[in-house]
Amino acid sequence: MRSLLRIAIVAAFVCFFVSVRPAEACDNQYQVTIRYYNANQQPVGWETYYCNGAYISHGTLSGPWMEETDTNCCTGQSQTSYFYFCPDGIPHGVAYIGDTNCS
Repeated sequence: MRSLLRIAIVAAFVCFFVSVRPAEACDNQYQVTIRYYNANQQPVGWETYYCNGAYISHGTLSGPWMEETDTNCCTGQSQTSYFYFCPDGIPHGVAYIGDTNCS
């Protein structure tokens, strides 16, 4: 009976530690979705890089505005940033789609 109890305890211990994924394994792993907008501020295309390494895109992958959403693969928390491609060709962070601030 004792050996059966020991086996059950060891099995439970092993299952617990195998199933628990350490938090640091998820650090800096994000799903990234980029949406592109035309001069009329209408969405024209998007691309997504998934946590598992897959990639998918649709539509036109360019435009004067870009919206980037980064989602943490472990926590699901996300952050969205907006960019405007200024005449100098450099994307500048802006407050919203339609904002043309190049400073």
